[in-house]
Amino acid sequence: DFGCGTGRSLIPAIQMKMNCIGIDLSNSMLAEAKKKMASTNALGRIVWIQSNLLELQWLSSNCVDLGVCLFSTFGMIRGRKNRVGFLQQVARSLSPNGTFLVHGHSLWFQTKFPGGKRWLVWNWLRSIASRKYEFGDRHSDSQGVKQLFLHSFTLRAFSDELKSAGLAVKEIHAIQDLLPNGENATPTPMGWIIACGKKS
Repeated sequence: DFGCGTGRSLIPAIQMKMNCIGIDLSNSMLAEAKKKMASTNALGRIVWIQSNLLELQWLSSNCVDLGVCLFSTFGMIRGRKNRVGFLQQVARSLSPNGTFLVHGHSLWFQTKFPGGKRWLVWNWLRSIASRKYEFGDRHSDSQGVKQLFLHSFTLRAFSDELKSAGLAVKEIHAIQDLLPNGENATPTPMGWIIACGKKS
C-alpha cells in the first residue's frame, strides 16, 4: 500500500491472507495502523516502512503482485514530474502480471460546488500565469488538516501520467456521488479508480 495511512486498505488484504507492505511518510500514521492491525492476527504477514513515495529506489523490481494508492494519496504528490517519477517506481516494482490500483479526484467535479465554474476558470488562468501551478492544483481543509494540497485530474491527464510512466491502463472505474435512492447525484463522477499493469 503506497501511502497506507492508518491501514484502511490493508485490513481486507490481511483478511485474505496476503503478505503486505504498508508504506507511509508519517510515523504517527504508521503507529496508528499498527494498533489497528493488532486485532487482525496479521503478525508476520505485514511489514511497515516509513518512506517518502518519491524515494522508492529501495523497493525490489518485479516484487509486487497487487499495489494500491488510494484515498487521494496520489493527488497529494505535487507536480506532474514527481507523480510520474513515483509511478515509474511503481511500474518497476510490479510483477509481470501484477496490478496497480490508483485513485484520483475529478477536476470537473468541482463544478458541483457553489462558485465551482468560476474557480475552474481562475485555476486555469493561474496555471497559465505561473509555472508553479498546474491546472487542478488546490488547497482545502480536510480531516483536521489545514490547507491540504490536492491535485485533481481530467481523466485524460490522469491516464496520460500512468501511460507515460510505463503503466498500461486495464480498467477505469468511475466513483459516483450517490443520492439516498442510489441514483447518481451528478453526471460527473467524483473521481476514478484505475487498474493498471506493466506495459508489454
